[in-house]
Amino acid sequence: MKKNLLKILFLALFGTMICAGSWVQPTENKQAISKEWRFPTENELTKNWKWTKKEIEENLKVIGDFDGDRINDEAQLMVKKDHSAMGLLVVFSPKTDMEYWMLLDFGKPNTLKTYRISLKKPSVYQVSCQIKEPCLFCENKEPCKNGERSISIKTSTIVVNDKDAFIWNKKRSGFMELLNFS
Repeated sequence: MKKNLLKILFLALFGTMICAGSWVQPTENKQAISKEWRFPTENELTKNWKWTKKEIEENLKVIGDFDGDRINDEAQLMVKKDHSAMGLLVVFSPKTDMEYWMLLDFGKPNTLKTYRISLKKPSVYQVSCQIKEPCLFCENKEPCKNGERSISIKTSTIVVNDKDAFIWNKKRSGFMELLNFS
């Protein structure tokens, strides 16, 4: 009995090390992100992409409860270590049931100079009716009025360039991109 228990513990521990150790690395706040992504350096932001100090502080990272678990998560603009891409990553709180991080958007590194993220608090917002039917966010399936409809957002929302948004969809356990968010 003891031998079997020890075998099970060894296999569980060994299997966990193989799975977790191959793609995550702890950061200073004990969250984990992919080893291939990193924060842009201040030198890159000011020299390559011409960001001002104020833009760096305001547009590089936002903090909010994106997945509705009442624990703050972080959305961060990052670059690949090999300089091949930039990306918008969400780093979930380590206390959540979710994987530690999720890539929401990516592009060529030069697109970072025009990419900005901000945060919208839970509320009711107007959105363009150009979204695909049925609207996954419209609770009352309200008809369009003058090309817009109201939707209720229950979690913090990541807004890109003041127009598009990534909103958590609890039923799908993932983010949905909503274009022309106002």
